[in-house]
Amino acid sequence: MVDLEEKVFKNNKDLQLQIEKRKKQAERRQFWNKANNIARILGSGGTYRNKSGFNNSKYEYSDSEFEIYYRYTSNEGGGGSHQTVFYKGNCVFRGDMFDTYQYIPGNWERKFNELYKASIKSEKRKRREFKEKEKLKEKNKEEGIRSKWGL
Repeated sequence: MVDLEEKVFKNNKDLQLQIEKRKKQAERRQFWNKANNIARILGSGGTYRNKSGFNNSKYEYSDSEFEIYYRYTSNEGGGGSHQTVFYKGNCVFRGDMFDTYQYIPGNWERKFNELYKASIKSEKRKRREFKEKEKLKEKNKEEGIRSKWGL
């Protein structure tokens, strides 16, 4: 049995065109990629192994206006990610890198893009700090070797 939503969608070419236009908008604006970055960099969560031995990731970011979720599941056939963005309790985007399942344009996009920029800055800072720590470890290791040999 075909559900009513699918029946309405199939019988309405104008609606299909409007949805395709909306999907293309969301794809151009790369909400899936931005949601992924915000959740991973500014949010909390991590990667874990599932019962089959594959890596899965689950990250969440939330503040007074946004809830942003990123999920990645891997399996024998490969894997896939899924991102969901809620703004003031309403789902405004759901999708992944291959398809958009929901997108409602609005004022939330400006604030969302600001969060994305903050996540990029934070990621750059974290990389810089990591490189500095690695250089310090290397320097300390060298000093230890020199000390060990009286050099």
